[in-house]
Amino acid sequence: MLVEGARVLPPRSMLVEGARALFGHEPPKDFGALGALLMVRYAQGEIGIKALCDLQAECIADRSREDLDAVVAEIAAEGARLFRPEVRALLAEARRHGFAVHVVSGSLACVVRATLDHAGVQVESVSGGELVERDGWVHPELAGEIPLFEGKSH
Repeated sequence: MLVEGARVLPPRSMLVEGARALFGHEPPKDFGALGALLMVRYAQGEIGIKALCDLQAECIADRSREDLDAVVAEIAAEGARLFRPEVRALLAEARRHGFAVHVVSGSLACVVRATLDHAGVQVESVSGGELVERDGWVHPELAGEIPLFEGKSH
């Protein structure tokens, strides 16, 4: 967990710090612009999926399970507001027609699952990066491979 002086940086500040390390310069302060820049760099092959998931882990982990759940709930509420209505409708229609919906993500599974739940989107399962947890403490490290590309899905 990054510490500035004697206080722990909140996840948004940690994201900016992590992006600064990835980019080598000051990233955008607007989180929408920062997210878009991360995705552009990813699409251009400058940042790998593991680096993105590691950045997420560093930003939200290194805390108790209870604290992590609170941070994830805050992120999910914000993410749910951005959930596109046409995607929500497509997934609901697929389920209505008997299709099982399984989400495979390069993001942290706990964040994706909570965002879907908060958005009212029902799915059968979510696969994504998983964090290491020991004795009620969630560490900022991935428990295994990310289920995309080299990890499993193509």
